Amino acid sequence: MKKQVLLVEDTKLLAASIADILIMEGFEVTIAENGKDALQIIKNHPIDIVITDIVMPEMDGITFVKFVRAQAHLVGIPIIVLSAKVFNAQEQEEKAGGADLFIQKPCDLEFLVSSITRLIK
Repeated sequence: MKKQVLLVEDTKLLAASIADILIMEGFEVTIAENGKDALQIIKNHPIDIVITDIVMPEMDGITFVKFVRAQAHLVGIPIIVLSAKVFNAQEQEEKAGGADLFIQKPCDLEFLVSSITRLIK
């Protein structure tokens, strides 16, 4: 069975590019345009890992991550935060809101795929 990736990204072209790579690597990808939509998806579908942007309309990525981490039944889902903003290590920890990994955009897609594989094992 394919591993389920929830990609939360409001830039459609970037979301499509990342999704295409992940699909070629054997993952099944669901895309949400913001944290609010992602919450609906994660409540109704089994997800193995989440990749989320920070800056999005409706609900930003940090608020989304904090909400997921506060839900006992969702707390074990690995979360990768992608951001175009540059943060030092302490700021990353504070901003990521409990995410497992913080990756700066533009990201090395090979690194992203290897990180996903490592986190869902």
